[in-house]
Amino acid sequence: MNAFVDCDSGSIGELIAYLAPEVADRGWTGWPPDAFAVAADLLRQSGAYVRVIDADPTLLGPGWPTEARQLGNSWRDALNDAEAEASPPEDDLGASDTKAWARFAGRMPPPTPIADLWATIRSGAQTLLSELIRDANRGTLAALIKLCGIADEACAGIGIEKIRGSSLLAVAEPLVTMSGSLCIEISVEKLAVLPKKHTPQCGLTIRSMSHHLALRPANGLHAQWIPPYEMPKPAGPLEEVMNLLLLPWPTEIDPATNFEVVNPSPVTLPSTFGLFRYRREVSDSAGNEFAKRFEAVMDLAARRVGTVHGIVLPELALTVEEYLEAERVAMDRGAFLIAGVSEPSGNGGSRRLTNASYTQIAGLADTPVLADQMRLKQHKHHRWCLDRQQVLQYGLGARLPAGRALWEDTPVAKREIAFLNPSRWLTLSVLICEDLARQDPTAETIRAVGPNLVIALLMDAPQLRDRWPARYASILAEDPGCSVLTLTSRGMSRLSSPKDEAAEDKSDVLALWRDAPHGQREVRIPEGCPGCVLSLAVDEGREYTADGRLGSRPAHYPVFAGVSLLPDG
Repeated sequence: MNAFVDCDSGSIGELIAYLAPEVADRGWTGWPPDAFAVAADLLRQSGAYVRVIDADPTLLGPGWPTEARQLGNSWRDALNDAEAEASPPEDDLGASDTKAWARFAGRMPPPTPIADLWATIRSGAQTLLSELIRDANRGTLAALIKLCGIADEACAGIGIEKIRGSSLLAVAEPLVTMSGSLCIEISVEKLAVLPKKHTPQCGLTIRSMSHHLALRPANGLHAQWIPPYEMPKPAGPLEEVMNLLLLPWPTEIDPATNFEVVNPSPVTLPSTFGLFRYRREVSDSAGNEFAKRFEAVMDLAARRVGTVHGIVLPELALTVEEYLEAERVAMDRGAFLIAGVSEPSGNGGSRRLTNASYTQIAGLADTPVLADQMRLKQHKHHRWCLDRQQVLQYGLGARLPAGRALWEDTPVAKREIAFLNPSRWLTLSVLICEDLARQDPTAETIRAVGPNLVIALLMDAPQLRDRWPARYASILAEDPGCSVLTLTSRGMSRLSSPKDEAAEDKSDVLALWRDAPHGQREVRIPEGCPGCVLSLAVDEGREYTADGRLGSRPAHYPVFAGVSLLPDG
């Protein structure tokens, strides 16, 4: 019987048998992402990865970083050779199916040095996770760290750039799009592995152990990965600079018509809590008027900066109908679109609204693409709670009771986050307001993957350096190195009253930029400006893993390159 089967509770073997029964039966896997998942999760759950920086330097051997790169390349070459010389076994999925190819790769024995690492791990299968950090288990620990690093090197660039000379590993791109994980023998319900952009350069966590693969324990969040091959237009115009049109709409919010208490409440709540709703009234003729307004501001931006690569609007900025009009214009102008949308929810004319972000990337396509095929919708993960201080701050006391905590009446659906890769240097994700501040479950995944741009859509007060969005943006900038843009609406910012009545009016600070190399910058959009264009450049740096491996590609940091205010059109 295999050494990974029937191991003691809490042991290495038991965890492997739980994560990947087929791997446990076989005693190894030939698929690098699965090998990484097993090794990295054992290191994570045992905490033994900390030995990589304070143990005897001979733990990995003097030639380790070079050895990792060489063995990773050998593993990749072995997969290529096998794919070229053989066909995957016929099964119920069909020989040409992506999953069939991936299963074939998993069952292919790895090169001898990797097989030897698996043999060492099998010999320590009965080791308790709590005991792995001890000197007595030094050999098993070294094998796990090496397997983790070599598998990571074998997957250099996976999911983010085309892997040169690798045809079999290329199946990972559609695999991660279909299932939300690069793994083939580990269920996404247990553990997932995603491509990775940034390796944190401060602190020490399991995230410090890899450049190319991100370990994501199951936490109720589904991650959607959009790799470069799904972006029909290559990076072309985004190579040197990216221009984002920021539209802080709506410009007017009326407490009397846009905010209301939900009575009767659809759920049973204690008397100290209630529900509120934010909703917009849109006339039947608003569609044509909105389209003309949107086209006009796009023209203004194009005259000011030339190419607009993307458009961003805040939380609940648009209705679905308005978004579809904006989407049409954005696609015609070759730009991507990100906006907060108030979406009708339920059947039978339900008045309950869904707070979501819509992202459309089809504007980057060289050839016509159906909008429905490329539109991504992401629901808000955490409801807004208005307390007494906020009710007073936004002047809502005539509409909402300040004596109760009021929760936003929006459904919280299945939690999802998308990672998009529109250029060789850019990986971005979108958050909605509280999702930036509430760490569970999204922050863990964002910090694991390390997208280099996070865009947070807000309904909030001015975006000042000393407020909560700046604090949470700084956390992501420090670890793993994300650049963060927060954007609120002019209408909501106007409602906000500063605590100090004598303080300077900063209601025109509608966006905040934070990047790791250069810090924070408030973005003012004065009255009379319909919006602004935020220009971004890219800084390059080098990142190291905790085991001393230098990244095979530069780390990219989107950085502030200027703001162009739009004239009142």
